[in-house]
Amino acid sequence: MNAAGQVALAKPLLDAMPGAAAEPARLHCVTTYKLMGKMFAILSARGDAAVSLKCDPHRADLLREQYSGIGHRYHLDRRHWISVALDRDVPRGELERLIDHSHALVMAKLTRSSVGRHCIPPGRAAAEPIQRELQRRQAPGEDTGERNILLVSAARSRDA
Repeated sequence: MNAAGQVALAKPLLDAMPGAAAEPARLHCVTTYKLMGKMFAILSARGDAAVSLKCDPHRADLLREQYSGIGHRYHLDRRHWISVALDRDVPRGELERLIDHSHALVMAKLTRSSVGRHCIPPGRAAAEPIQRELQRRQAPGEDTGERNILLVSAARSRDA
């Protein structure tokens, strides 16, 4: 698969992240993804297509050992950033989890007032347990609008 095809796999995942803003970088074929001005991903289509993501240092070490397609870029702090080669051995499901993890790391650093002011919902990984709980509690035909807000607020305060 060529670089454009590889980027086409990652781009929709990054674009779907809540509150994410894609900005073209100064370099051609590079797009940065930010959440309230803080970068959580860099998508590069130059040469070998790759996406650089924020990552917990311990998890980053484990991932580098597990996958040959996960490494680092020389211009990013290798303790907090990983680079995922899109044409290597990293499965799509793992790429989705890494994007969610990167988004969550940046979101955790945002102030509660800025998150609430911009109504940024939690990422996919954080939202799934909330959706399951809503489905479990909802009686047929019951309106859960108010309960949705309460559960999301509870999940945010629990994670903070």
